[in-house]
Amino acid sequence: MAEDPIPLCVDLDGTLVRGDLSLKASWIFVKRGPLNALRLGLWFLRGRAYLKARLSERVTPDWDALAYHRGVLDWLRTEHLAGRRLILVSGSPRAYVGQLAERLGFFTDFAGSEGGVNLVGRRKRRWLLESFGVRGYDYVGNSRWDAPIFAKARRAYLVSDDPRVLAAARRRASDVVQLPPA
Repeated sequence: MAEDPIPLCVDLDGTLVRGDLSLKASWIFVKRGPLNALRLGLWFLRGRAYLKARLSERVTPDWDALAYHRGVLDWLRTEHLAGRRLILVSGSPRAYVGQLAERLGFFTDFAGSEGGVNLVGRRKRRWLLESFGVRGYDYVGNSRWDAPIFAKARRAYLVSDDPRVLAAARRRASDVVQLPPA
């Protein structure tokens, strides 16, 4: 199998793993003490990126307990073995994204929310376009919020069996491959 020169950019929350790391970290943080709920609210007032950064300083996810989409994980390992460049791109805190990328061992680079920038939606699309250009990346996502990112990708990989999400992806992207969320 020839190496594909186009990088494969992979979303984390809901795509590689089930659920949202920041939400899971929030629950862990609140369980440690009821006043932490107030802290979360105050951090949120300063922005989502700020909230995520503070959480990542105080809570480390249990990486072994995460519910991964096993089919996606296996497919990514196959792509890596074929020589494909894999990049983990997420709205989760950069610290979390880096820890998970290192733990899995097959991502060549990563990007996450940091420095007041919540790397989701338009900001993530801008980052991808600045890094790789239009049609210069393939993107693996899971939600209708990924549709604008799919629109600028060479190929869109969708980890969802929701017909509305598939329809949104197909409206925006010319090449959509549906991956089972199993």
